[in-house]
Amino acid sequence: MNEKQRNWLRMYKNVTLVLDDNQEIVETVAPAKEGRLLLKENTEDIDDLNAVQLKSSEGITADKLVVKNDYIGSILKVCDGTKGFCCQRW
Repeated sequence: MNEKQRNWLRMYKNVTLVLDDNQEIVETVAPAKEGRLLLKENTEDIDDLNAVQLKSSEGITADKLVVKNDYIGSILKVCDGTKGFCCQRW
């Protein structure tokens, strides 16, 4: 999440706090009540996704390195086999 996105999230959380503090007033208008609940759910979802994004990804990098090395090994085997086949024919 970049700085602009964090600022927007803080703004949404502040709006949610204001709506929660004035819940009696918001409850009287049905669309405002639904909007408050939707905003609250979305900010919670964003927080959850941000937590996943901040999680360490060292294992993913190590796995990619293993796959890359296996792929390179496979390419070299095919290349050597092709080279051997071509040398036998000529």
